[in-house]
Amino acid sequence: MAGAGRALAMVSMLALVAMSVQSEEMRGVQPEDAHLYAKKDMFTCKDGSSTISIDKVNDEFCDCNDGSDEPGTAACSNGVFWCANKGWKAKLLFSSRVNDGVCDCCDGSDEHAGIVTCVNRCQEEGAEQRNILMRSIQLHEQGVAKRSDYVARAHAFREAVFKRRDELGNLIQEVSQKLDGFQAQRDELNKKISEETEERLRQEQEAREAEEKKRAEEEQKRAEELAAQQAEMANQVPSGEEIKSSGDEFGSPEVPPMAPQAVDDLGETQQVVQEGKGYEDPYYSGKHVDKRPSPTGNPDPNTHVDDWYSYDNDHTDEEKPSEDEYRPPEEEYKPPEERPKTEAESESELAVKVLEYDFGPDMAFMALYDKCYEQQVQQYTYEICMFRHAKQKDGGSEQNLGTWSHWTHENGHNSVMHYTNGGGCWNGPARSMKEQQALPPARSADILEQVSMICGEDEFLVSVQEPSRCVYEMEFMTPLACSAHRAQEAREQLLAISH
Repeated sequence: MAGAGRALAMVSMLALVAMSVQSEEMRGVQPEDAHLYAKKDMFTCKDGSSTISIDKVNDEFCDCNDGSDEPGTAACSNGVFWCANKGWKAKLLFSSRVNDGVCDCCDGSDEHAGIVTCVNRCQEEGAEQRNILMRSIQLHEQGVAKRSDYVARAHAFREAVFKRRDELGNLIQEVSQKLDGFQAQRDELNKKISEETEERLRQEQEAREAEEKKRAEEEQKRAEELAAQQAEMANQVPSGEEIKSSGDEFGSPEVPPMAPQAVDDLGETQQVVQEGKGYEDPYYSGKHVDKRPSPTGNPDPNTHVDDWYSYDNDHTDEEKPSEDEYRPPEEEYKPPEERPKTEAESESELAVKVLEYDFGPDMAFMALYDKCYEQQVQQYTYEICMFRHAKQKDGGSEQNLGTWSHWTHENGHNSVMHYTNGGGCWNGPARSMKEQQALPPARSADILEQVSMICGEDEFLVSVQEPSRCVYEMEFMTPLACSAHRAQEAREQLLAISH
């Protein structure tokens, strides 16, 4: 019985040694391939080219064409060795580096032959990366926690925009009604002014006609009176016989000779009277030349009395009111509500446009709308106003780097913010901007400008670069770039290097 017990113990010891040897011989195997080497008796090459006994794995002889039977030795030139590097990053080596006297794996597993002694330095080398990963986990978790606050602020802002849009709509409607009423009043006023103007012009015309008629009657009366006076004077003139007899009786009086023209005028007057023709006063006939000073102060021999009379009637000390004097000043026709209406319509259009923007599935990015951030780079100040515009400032001058356009999405998240239609660049393309979330994908050929958003505790414009002419790149930190997905990825990486 005792011999049987010793035999059983010996078998168990040999089995443990065999398992230990087999475990030792399975070094260099990648975790995803471990199941291929788990069989107790046979191993099939990964490329299927051959099946060999399990004890031929890692026996320093290459049996498989793909070298998969020697994962832990340098026997196969095309083989690879897996460094587990627990506490740091695992990696693959070419099999030629196994047992070459150089410690390539931080855990020293590639130099198991004892040619050199490798100290496990994985914990030391992984400490910095573990700190980075733990900080990343912390930032993403804090950012996720803050995101709810951004969402609340965004929804409050959105409700305010809705409310303001409705207020503007009511204001526009109210102002439009006032303008319509004002237009009706203006039309009524214009109609009244037109009617009053026509009535005034009619009355003035009637007054002028009455004045002309009165003047004509007065002129006719004066002409008749003057004709009567001339006729009476003609009857009182002595004849030649009377003059002669008077002269013979009393002596010839010295009568001054009458000018021929006077005689002719008198004879003509007598003839007019004798023939019964109406007498025409030269002062009213327009034939008499007026020697009085003209209204300008200088005698004008060509000015007739009729012309003077006309001047006196047409030019009074008080200028006659023109039609425009009956019309209110033009500014009175401009309603004070017109400018507020235009401003309200512009603001309402902007509100409608903002409500259509893509602020993410939970609207969180709306909390950043129109918030501006600056970064000084040499003599330039770069400014980015979220969802509005990006600028480059130099003293008193500004260059437009673009206005908000749209997002590019990655894995269902807002990843790249585009600013387009920037100002022209001297001998270069139009400036534009694009913003990208943390961990951006590789840039495609048609992407020239970008702002990489990185997860952080607060909003901050981290850096601005111009890698080529008129091409700008920025880094912008915000808690909204943090995500639970990124935090989970960092945890998995930390777990991988910690075991």
